[in-house]
Amino acid sequence: MQDGFPLPQTAHKLFEWIARCCRDRGERQAIRFDEAMVACGIAGDQELLAALMRLRDCPGLGPHVITDIHNEGGMRCFHVGPEAPRMWEAYCRHIDETVCPNCRIQSLRTVSRIKCTECDYERPVERTD
Repeated sequence: MQDGFPLPQTAHKLFEWIARCCRDRGERQAIRFDEAMVACGIAGDQELLAALMRLRDCPGLGPHVITDIHNEGGMRCFHVGPEAPRMWEAYCRHIDETVCPNCRIQSLRTVSRIKCTECDYERPVERTD
């Protein structure tokens, strides 16, 4: 996971909701556009479609998150992969390790401290021994 991160805000919110939705639903049914738009505060079909395509085309995520976008019974729908919750967790870890909370760009590097290459943000590396 490197190129294309962090995701734009709309795609980020949609990805978070999809991961939560997958954990809660269990079964892998189609998710309607209108349901996703209401849940994520997305204004219209085109904005949702752009966020879905961003997730689907993102290196490292791709078909693990969005498997299909189609019409079902006259309703626009999309399907998500069973790996979506795990991919969300990996995405969050990656963002935490590489995106500076001050600059909001992917500029952190790890040595013995996690440090932003653009500003003076710095924190110790957390050990999980």
